[in-house]
Amino acid sequence: MPLLRMYFDGGDTKRDFRLARVTLNLLIQTLEEDNTLGWGKTLEVLVFLYWLASATSYRVVSEAFAIPRQTICDIVHRVSKGIHGIMAQVICFPTGQDLGEAESQDYLNRKLFYSVQMQAICDHRGTFLNLFTSYPGSVHDARVLRLSDVYVHRQYPPQGWFLIGDGGYPCIQDPITLITPYREPVQGAVHVTMHSCQRPGV
Repeated sequence: MPLLRMYFDGGDTKRDFRLARVTLNLLIQTLEEDNTLGWGKTLEVLVFLYWLASATSYRVVSEAFAIPRQTICDIVHRVSKGIHGIMAQVICFPTGQDLGEAESQDYLNRKLFYSVQMQAICDHRGTFLNLFTSYPGSVHDARVLRLSDVYVHRQYPPQGWFLIGDGGYPCIQDPITLITPYREPVQGAVHVTMHSCQRPGV
């Protein structure tokens, strides 16, 4: 099975499972204490993450892993319960010591207030299509773009279409197409006409 071969051969796990290999392995190790997963810890976590990352049906996951559909359903519920059981260990308020170790200057943005970067893509109706966050406010918008899955994996837009970004982003054509505002826009239709008709010596 290509998905399992890719994982065990050391391939990039973010494409299919949306987690870096280090994070994925840490999740598997953390769940290892409660060894109730019948198909083996690693396989069941991979099945669960693939189902979650691809937002697809049990039937599709069943075909991808050659596991019966009902078993996929059982695995998803079982791993969900296991993750819920360890949630308090990893999602919690920081202690005073943790706060003291934070690099506050990393979160100071160019407007001189503290923030976390969030890159959002929406359609013409204002519906969010993609969100990418977690980098501190000091990181430039262009770098956040280059680190995002949309850019790295050329996820969007389709060929022949463009994203429209603000002035913090570069105007690029590859690996994705992105248009940004002109740095010095023209003053209007009259200005364009006068400029285009002007000739030397006139």
